[in-house]
Amino acid sequence: MTDHLGEAARVKHAAKAAIKEKRYNDAWRLLNEQQGHWLSHAGKMGFTKAQTLSLLSSINEDFANIHRLEGRHDDALAHIMYAIGSDRRAPQSRIKKLEPYFNRCKFDHSYSVKRAELGVKTLRKEPDFGIAQELVASMRDGTASTGK
Repeated sequence: MTDHLGEAARVKHAAKAAIKEKRYNDAWRLLNEQQGHWLSHAGKMGFTKAQTLSLLSSINEDFANIHRLEGRHDDALAHIMYAIGSDRRAPQSRIKKLEPYFNRCKFDHSYSVKRAELGVKTLRKEPDFGIAQELVASMRDGTASTGK
């Protein structure tokens, strides 16, 4: 029987080392491997959807960090919004990252971070990464209708 938590910890450690060494593709692959182990563990333990999403949310925070380091700020914002929105008890340290991630996007429009906060509320009701991407894209192309 596989020790999914032990394997997840092992690959997480390797992913952190890859990030430090700026080997972002390797880090991304390792974080996906970690996610697979956590999904297997959640399935074995009978986690609910909400519990599983909360468990996986920290991986999206790591994905956001990689995108930030690569200068892909819109992608980073989508990941941090999803990481916060998919975790019903997101830590304050993660929530505090929303505004800096939003500000790095330098949207041409006069959107405030309130728009991203509304997006997080939407994601709390319906955690879907595709929705996070659409919300960020709507701020980029000027179709967002609230949060100015």
